[in-house]
Amino acid sequence: MTISAQQVKVLCRSLGADLVGISPIERFKHAPLRISPQGHLPSAKSVIVAAVHTPDSAWELGGEPIHNWGPASCVTAVNSRLERIGMNVAKFLEGYGFASVPIPQTAIWRYRPFKDLDITFSPDLSHIHAAAAAGLGEIGFHGLLMTPEYGARQRFMTIITEADLEPDPLYNGPSLCDKCMRCVKTCAPSCGLRKEVQGTTKVDIGGKIFSYMNKNKCRCAWAERFQLSFDADIPDTVDESVIVSRLPDQREGYGASLEPCWRNCVPAYSRGQNPNRNVPSRNSMWLERDFNGAEWPNGLSPVSRLLSIEVEKILFDKGVDIFGVCSADKVRNTPADEKLYKLNLIPMPFNEKWGKLSMEPTNYLKEATRVISFGFSFPEECRMRDEGQRPKVNKDKKSNHLIVAGIGFMNEYDSSKAAPLVESAMKEKIMDAILDVTRHLEEKGYLAIGLSYLPDNYVAQACGIGKVAANGELITDAYGNRQLVTSIITNAPLEEVPGTPRDNGPAGSVKVKAPSAEDITRKIKAYALDHGADMIGVAPAKVFKDFKKQLRANLDEKALGLSVQDLQGRMGGTRFDPVVEQRESVFKDPWDYLDDAQSVVVIGISWPEGIMKRAEQPPAEAVGPHSMFAQHCTWMLLNNLSFELTRQLNQFGYQAVPTEDLNGSASKVAHTFGEIVDLRANGFAAVAAGLAEIGWCGYPLTREYGKRQRFYAIVTNAKLVPDSMDNGKPLCKQCMKCAKACPVNAIGGDDLQFTLGERTWKQGRIDSLRCDWAKRYGLVGAEGPEFMGSQTNIMPPAKINADALVEAMKHMDPLQKRIPCIVERCLLKCAAGK
Repeated sequence: MTISAQQVKVLCRSLGADLVGISPIERFKHAPLRISPQGHLPSAKSVIVAAVHTPDSAWELGGEPIHNWGPASCVTAVNSRLERIGMNVAKFLEGYGFASVPIPQTAIWRYRPFKDLDITFSPDLSHIHAAAAAGLGEIGFHGLLMTPEYGARQRFMTIITEADLEPDPLYNGPSLCDKCMRCVKTCAPSCGLRKEVQGTTKVDIGGKIFSYMNKNKCRCAWAERFQLSFDADIPDTVDESVIVSRLPDQREGYGASLEPCWRNCVPAYSRGQNPNRNVPSRNSMWLERDFNGAEWPNGLSPVSRLLSIEVEKILFDKGVDIFGVCSADKVRNTPADEKLYKLNLIPMPFNEKWGKLSMEPTNYLKEATRVISFGFSFPEECRMRDEGQRPKVNKDKKSNHLIVAGIGFMNEYDSSKAAPLVESAMKEKIMDAILDVTRHLEEKGYLAIGLSYLPDNYVAQACGIGKVAANGELITDAYGNRQLVTSIITNAPLEEVPGTPRDNGPAGSVKVKAPSAEDITRKIKAYALDHGADMIGVAPAKVFKDFKKQLRANLDEKALGLSVQDLQGRMGGTRFDPVVEQRESVFKDPWDYLDDAQSVVVIGISWPEGIMKRAEQPPAEAVGPHSMFAQHCTWMLLNNLSFELTRQLNQFGYQAVPTEDLNGSASKVAHTFGEIVDLRANGFAAVAAGLAEIGWCGYPLTREYGKRQRFYAIVTNAKLVPDSMDNGKPLCKQCMKCAKACPVNAIGGDDLQFTLGERTWKQGRIDSLRCDWAKRYGLVGAEGPEFMGSQTNIMPPAKINADALVEAMKHMDPLQKRIPCIVERCLLKCAAGK
């Protein structure tokens, strides 16, 4: 079966890529094997590189001061889009029979040399070099990839594949880097481009020589990776010992830093200088219209109507429920109590240097003439149910995530009082909308930014969306206080639009006539499969009656309820601030979500087979594609899709609540961005919906994808048509390879018996605290950390409790522990299915 390069490029662009290039594998013959495409997939023939452009105004106005990403925080949407591209393209290629391994946008590093790889700060693969090989541009003096379209203002995703695709030529246009030296002159206070520079590095890619500065990456990473404050004294020599010694008490916090080299780099031919910017602006590739100098009333122009329609279409295509536009004057003249100002997507300023909230749009965009307010609503049943769901922050009120993490992990700042999963989905969708609206307006020749310090609640009031209550909450006629809104500032001559809820939107106030159970079931399944689900099934809620009794009889509820967290988010070096939480009751059933639950909808998304096959395998011995990419991407896609299905059911007049772990029987797995619920989650629901069986190691197995999928469940009071629970012949042969592979002997030889409806099965007994020791807390090297070069390898004691976990976590590798990439050994060795 053949496939063309054009097919791949069209797919990438349809998924949101701005640039796509393809390289033959031969162009990587000089790359270090461990971090080369052939190191990840020895049978590879082609390398696909997709790029997503970061909005210009966000880059030009973010990072001031350097630790404050501000508007540039929309890079989280860039990263999420790249993950969706990588996941879908790799699965598309595998569907044609070509093994593929997607390498996500760089967010993880081996900080030390690894075995024969004598490189510090080595990624799984350099997207910079891959993009150069794919003909997208050239490497600038600073070491970043520059494209003719956007300069350095984009991020990349690489897909390595067996497909033999027609390659693109290497870039052969005018030099993109004119050695203007703005990168050197404006380099961050850690001086990565000015101090400890060891000449230049030269690389041969496809016969073309690229050269760039050989810098000390510890200096670049001072704040960009390690969040260290630039107010601290920075010594003449910066190395691991300096970084580790500063991590306990010199971290600045949120967003690390937005590096000036990234912000300042624009090719000379598109480089402009806006007097209201401290960095060069990028001129639009499209001509700005002057209409022969004619003046138009109220700040409008002949393009106002068309431009307004385009913005509305972008937002409504993304499913927004609420939308309004008003003038900058109206915002500044709206009465507001500064004690009630609220920001919904970024934190309040940490200090005065970061700026302050105000009702003056020109404080954040000097040219501001219009402000857009928009957002999403959520159903009443999706409210946060108790304080136990509220995200925790550390005592310094600083976020511990890296800004490159998905927005779902920015929930330190709960804004809507929706359940965390629902709030994460709304934030993800809002960020994606900010990305597209601002970039669209910029390419039309205007300026636009989101994520400013305009109070989101009062801007919505100025736009006529609702009223701000005495407690600062936004109240709308359609949704009460059940919405999450944000704003975009622009100088585009948009028409003013009084804020109103979307007519008959998925979560709107107007409901459609409820179709039959068969019709709803068919529509829900079709929607899920059309929007990324690989599997969907329906179980009647009644099969879970008394199931909590079985869980308590077979599983250790107290062990599953124990959690030890580091308030430093693994980023404090030798500092460890433990928080121990012991929940006595964790098991749930559908009626813990809805009193009148009738059905459980289960959706599953798989990841490419090549990721699992190549995990830990030489030459690359990489764990990032499985841990950092596959686990986060499937979680993100399921979280977003479950929110949309919830809204669909709500539109039909029914209640619905999404859950990442219906029965509360799963635990967590360590991740670069924070803990993620492990792959055992919703396994029982998948069995009930006829999608899976439970293997000996407790993970769900499917006939289509074997062990490589994740499930979400949606509880609803809609009485849907259930699927048969008959899943055919057993996939798990109880070969015990999983038990033998477990580095902490967490999988026992004795069996447990469960019954759901007509299905009865046996599975192995799991010592959940021993399992968590390895995969949740990342304390055992063989479970993945050793492949990142981590020095952590602490075997569990005979008896594990909170004290034992706290003591062990004090002794983790202070540098590498913040990247705890995990590959569950039991899953890796499981022989069931594909």
